[in-house]
Amino acid sequence: MSRRRHLRWIPPLALATLAGCAQAPVPADDVALATAAAAWHVAPEHVLTTSVDGFEPAPQSAGVYGDDGFSLAFADVSTGRTLMLTAVGGHISEADCPDVPVVTTTGATADGDVECAADGELFFRTAGEALEYALERDGVLVRVSGTGVERDVLRSAAEGVRVPGADELAVLLPDAPGDAPDAPGDVPVAPDDAPVERGDLPPGDGAPDNSVGTGG
Repeated sequence: MSRRRHLRWIPPLALATLAGCAQAPVPADDVALATAAAAWHVAPEHVLTTSVDGFEPAPQSAGVYGDDGFSLAFADVSTGRTLMLTAVGGHISEADCPDVPVVTTTGATADGDVECAADGELFFRTAGEALEYALERDGVLVRVSGTGVERDVLRSAAEGVRVPGADELAVLLPDAPGDAPDAPGDVPVAPDDAPVERGDLPPGDGAPDNSVGTGG
């Protein structure tokens, strides 16, 4: 006798949530975050990233923003669209939202009056042609700005803000100078205690020949 299998239906929203949880890496531990933050000269709590379909972190774009804030650019190479994530110490509320500058994808302050609209726990903000979503996360003001990016994509990026995983940190960090191979034609550097070879010294006791020749 055959048995029927009863499949449990999961709403699409729940499936999307489960997929997002499965894709998000385990956050890096405090030591890894502190090490990366020190390399960028930023506060560890400001080191954040996000995930959004079609966008990847731009190479060598992670770094300091302001005094000890953090910024990271994302690019969609197929379309040329860009996102900028910035994180600094601060807060945002409905009352002070218009007073908080909008950030462009170059990290500069956007021109024009700031217009704000609450969107759940986020704020959708515009200034001139610049668009961004802003949120407060444990005392950190996070802004995700876009160029040529749809509002729903910006919102998805803002909702996905999180602490990066250890592997993500390793990719974002610049290569250490000592790890880079010697470039062709590099001139070896003599140790500090090694004598310096000079090509203008004659043989003998090594004193320069300052004698005056005939007619001199």
